[in-house]
Amino acid sequence: MAVDFDFCRQYVKKNSFRTDLNSSVEDSFGIECELTPVYELNGKTKPMGLYKDASQSKSSAELILEVSKTQDNWNPIIEKDGGLGGVDLGKSGNISFEPGGQIEISTKPFRCLDHVLADLDESQKLLKQKFADHGIRLLHLGINPWHTIDEIGLQRDKARYQCMDQYFKSIGPFGQRMMRQTGTIQVNMDFGPTEEVLAKRYLLSQLLSPFATAIFANSPIASNKPTEYKTQRAVIWQNTDPLRTGFTELSKIAKNLNLETCVDAYLDCLLDSRFIFDQNAEPIKESVSLRDWVEGRASFDEDPSKILDRFLSLQFMEVRPKKFLEIRGIDGQPRALQRVPAALYAGLLYNEKSLDQALDYLLPHMGDVRANWVRSAYGLEDENLWKISKNIISLACEGFEALPECHRHPETAKSLIHFKEFFTDQKRSPADMLLEKYSKKGKLEIEDILDLESRMRELMNCR
Repeated sequence: MAVDFDFCRQYVKKNSFRTDLNSSVEDSFGIECELTPVYELNGKTKPMGLYKDASQSKSSAELILEVSKTQDNWNPIIEKDGGLGGVDLGKSGNISFEPGGQIEISTKPFRCLDHVLADLDESQKLLKQKFADHGIRLLHLGINPWHTIDEIGLQRDKARYQCMDQYFKSIGPFGQRMMRQTGTIQVNMDFGPTEEVLAKRYLLSQLLSPFATAIFANSPIASNKPTEYKTQRAVIWQNTDPLRTGFTELSKIAKNLNLETCVDAYLDCLLDSRFIFDQNAEPIKESVSLRDWVEGRASFDEDPSKILDRFLSLQFMEVRPKKFLEIRGIDGQPRALQRVPAALYAGLLYNEKSLDQALDYLLPHMGDVRANWVRSAYGLEDENLWKISKNIISLACEGFEALPECHRHPETAKSLIHFKEFFTDQKRSPADMLLEKYSKKGKLEIEDILDLESRMRELMNCR
């Protein structure tokens, strides 16, 4: 079935952005956090199997299923083949699995940031304790620092993941690494009450992305050795597929701060992205882009809405509009630091004064957004990027202090300030602590990661 451009545009507008803006609706927050399960065996670190593990009596899925049986509001999602597809956490959110066996906890949206952080922390505690009882550690990492893609394997091996795996392999090595090795903490935020605020937040969240990537860089080690980068994860994303990653044309939004311009800017960057698989999870062997489809050079025998829904789910821009802002550019962070990215973005996007100040400050750098994204892979090494990052986090601290009380729990406010003082002001990111650990022994072990998590708790609470 063919489809015209207007249908496609209206679908993107309705399903990616908010058309029911209302000044009486309060802003909310959500967080998505990925955990990497590993264990020690005969002095070596091993990746934990999602559905089976030859060296363990139980798999990750089996352990999570056991936890769900102890919680009244945790409801397992069983797939057609009988395997665990995830867990519905009721009012708290859900647990799902990434292709490399990473465990993702996604919160529901909450009006107060403190409620989001409390729910996320509780879910992590339950899982971590259960896995630790079996000698398995759930680690917060930007990238698996030990294992290759072959050692990890494609643990979610359903047809759609096999299609994605082969598609990305045809482009280069980075897409498979993204699927199997990487981990993130994503911050989800509302568009706001008006079209102008929607456009400002969409624009600013993208302008901020390179600096947030550098500030929170936490993946400097891969395949058991340091890379030249502070965030190897960022490098992987930058090279996964340029047609479905990166940024919209920000200058268009800056000139016209309204919903229609945001829709057009997003759609423009989607048009050359290719379809990967069809409704039967069969690979689309010919190179067919969204542009080919809307201009009549290709057709599919399926409901256009379902085609577009699947297509949009496979777009991975640094900030993805999903009726909210899914902010995707941050490496996985130790538990003690997980409140800091949310606090930074809240202080800048949810405070009107800071929103405008940050835009005024970053708009002159708009033409450098892609170059700064590349530089961000080196953390805060670039002098200009560091200077801008320091000013950004200072603005965030000021904005956060002005937010409603339910957002600015003393522990969160303190963590944001302490992170600024210990890391950003000192031209450091969490990656530097990992590298320091590695340099002492010439290797990185699970106990080193755990020791760093303990150290982070001290820094955020006691400094």
